[in-house]
Amino acid sequence: YVGNTDGGNTIIRNNYIVGCGAQGIYVDGSNEATVINNVIAYNNGHGIERYSYSSNTTVFSNIIAFNDGWGAVRTLSTYNNAYGNASGSFTGGNSGIGDISQDPLFINAATGNYQLQAGSPSINAGRPVAGDNDPDGTRNDQGAYGGPFAASFWPYPTGGPVITELSVTPSSVPQGGTITIRATGEIR
Repeated sequence: YVGNTDGGNTIIRNNYIVGCGAQGIYVDGSNEATVINNVIAYNNGHGIERYSYSSNTTVFSNIIAFNDGWGAVRTLSTYNNAYGNASGSFTGGNSGIGDISQDPLFINAATGNYQLQAGSPSINAGRPVAGDNDPDGTRNDQGAYGGPFAASFWPYPTGGPVITELSVTPSSVPQGGTITIRATGEIR
């Protein structure tokens, strides 16, 4: 909830906003909010609602899915995936440039795993601005695991090993033969 007294531009970034009793995000009065790279899903109301047209609520690179109301109400939306919301994707504002409505293919929403499966349409579908790229330099993924601020957990947990170089020799081996696998990594 972004209330009347919050002032300024509230930034909501890289969160799971799931299972709320009402809207996932509600922006009241003339406040401004920027909603970037979140999963806003399975809420009992709309995914995101801006109270009036007198406020700016900019929404990009999010996955807004499976909410009981609209995906987004009265927002300025670009490069989002609004899918499976009971009332539809967008109302009181138009679907923007790059917005899609396709199953995001979460790995396992039932267990709270909102990472994206390899074939997800939300991979490399976020806002195509260099400053919004994923930590590996590729285009921004939609959802909480996308964008530059996902670096602390994307795609590996903090402190996990990351393979930086891998070689296999020889490239072809007959059955029963021997290969050598060499890997170099680092802890991030």
